[in-house]
Amino acid sequence: MNDSNVRGDSNRFRVGFLGTPIFADRILHKLVTMPHIEVAWVISQPDRPSGRGKRLSPPPVAKTALDLGIPLLQPTSIKREGEAVETFINKNGPVTGAVVVAYGGLLPPSFLHLLHDRCINVHASLLPRWRGAAPIHRAVLAGDSETGICLMKMEEGLDTGPVYSSSPLIIEPHETTGALHDRLCDLACRVIETDLGAIFSGDREACPQSEAGATYARKIAGSECEISWDESASAIERKVLGMSPFPGSFTWFSGRRLRILDAVTSDSPTPNGATPGEVLVIDGADAGLIATGRGTIALRTVQREGRQPVSISDFLRGRSLQRGEILGKKPDSSG
Repeated sequence: MNDSNVRGDSNRFRVGFLGTPIFADRILHKLVTMPHIEVAWVISQPDRPSGRGKRLSPPPVAKTALDLGIPLLQPTSIKREGEAVETFINKNGPVTGAVVVAYGGLLPPSFLHLLHDRCINVHASLLPRWRGAAPIHRAVLAGDSETGICLMKMEEGLDTGPVYSSSPLIIEPHETTGALHDRLCDLACRVIETDLGAIFSGDREACPQSEAGATYARKIAGSECEISWDESASAIERKVLGMSPFPGSFTWFSGRRLRILDAVTSDSPTPNGATPGEVLVIDGADAGLIATGRGTIALRTVQREGRQPVSISDFLRGRSLQRGEILGKKPDSSG
């Protein structure tokens, strides 16, 4: 690639951008404010049904591109629509490379070659740990003590490319995926501002990843969200934090799903003979205390289907939850 076509004497870089969710949108907003960066085009996922009316709505990145007048393409598949993608990129002029953030689809080798293998991925983990689609969720679910942001050169493997920079971030005690997501967004914006120019100008070398310690952050499956009260209190707390606020862990109560958005392990001992999922306390400081397979856990924030999240005290005030009731009974359960 002849950088003289895409850079001026002021080291201004024209870049493409690929991304879809809010995490990527925050970084796109950062890029458009950087004086040495021009976002030449955006590729995002197609519009999806959203809200109660299930109307087609653009993802956050696509909406921002439309609002800012940046050329936008939303292919169903970059691989299957390669010719249209190439036409779109060529139409909008040469670029130094592309920034890729949570695009939500694999980029085929033909696309990487089209961009002269200068696609920089912003990944929310300390690679090689948590390669894949859900690194923030997986870090919290696993009880990791730290995570971070990596800027990585994309190659054909899944998040296996060499790393330009790695910036760690301590995971705070009792931090939810949502809170960690926002702090990682802030960190990613700072890293983009300090490192991206050096990478595109060739002043930053990438270091190959080690395969030692590599783990895969697979997408969150719906079946993972249901709480098993037979697990330990600490494991259940990690699940609640890791799934909060989205997609949300849940249990069954009165034949309906009850989302658990916040819960904390308790020092209160489990009474002899208590059944996992049994409601132990419904009032006072220990309201919402539940028995588990090992230890007890106190519910803090819950959400009934079709309702807003409420504190456990508000929930108990309006519900006939009884001490000794067992959570987790599915609608077809008996007894």
